[in-house]
Amino acid sequence: MRRRRDPRVVVLTVAAFAVLAGVVVGTVARWPTAGVVVSFVLVGTAAVVVADNPEFRAAARRLPRRAVAGARSLSSDDDPSRLPAESGVDPVESHLRGADLLVDGEGDIPRIDPAFERAWRRRIVSMGDRSEDTAALADLLSVPRRDVELSWEAEDGTLVASVRDRPAGRWPSRAAFLADVTAVEEFRTRFPEWWALDSTARTRVLAALRLCLDWCPACDGAVSVSRVGRRGGDPASARLARESVLAATCGACASRLFEASVDPVRVDRPRRPDADAEA
Repeated sequence: MRRRRDPRVVVLTVAAFAVLAGVVVGTVARWPTAGVVVSFVLVGTAAVVVADNPEFRAAARRLPRRAVAGARSLSSDDDPSRLPAESGVDPVESHLRGADLLVDGEGDIPRIDPAFERAWRRRIVSMGDRSEDTAALADLLSVPRRDVELSWEAEDGTLVASVRDRPAGRWPSRAAFLADVTAVEEFRTRFPEWWALDSTARTRVLAALRLCLDWCPACDGAVSVSRVGRRGGDPASARLARESVLAATCGACASRLFEASVDPVRVDRPRRPDADAEA
């Protein structure tokens, strides 16, 4: 009996091979450390839900440009020049392997190193309650705590960070925030060159790590990937809800770890012979 592949392994493979567009919010040029903060991760792939369908996987490989276009349309405040273009995949994979985070799994499919995942989980547990989030982000960015502000946007339920009143980051949930902050802390202990990476590379690395989570950083519940409607009650959100939207959501606390807005992937199935023609 053929063993079914874990869809998250395929997700990691797709992410590590640059079929994603990460968007870093903030003035990275003036405040370089803002590059570690990841906003909504827009993943241009349908492989997360059809991991074992070769036709869909082939179609998903054609999606990088669509993902970048989606990033521009969904994040109007970002500088388009900082959005990653379709490119090779070796840098992201090499960064993960250089930190011993990426190992060969079943069938030579990359997966996150179990030792790193355990260390990452310990850091998440040590984060404490929400009252410590601002201090954790300030420490990560090496800025005074008084300069950092975390607030929730009531309209779409996103967590927004600012430093000295300038946008610094945006997350779909506290769970996503915890994942990114603690991942950076653990990653840079294994990869001292972390701060030498450009903002696009850091964004992609963090996105690849978050995409492989099957447990919730906020409550340890199980995370599943499915097609959902985009959150928000405005007309634009209603229109976007009709698009192809993939999301990773905790089944216990409903925290959204990431959203992926992609164009629908059409795969033409072989035509069945006409019954009348056969007769």
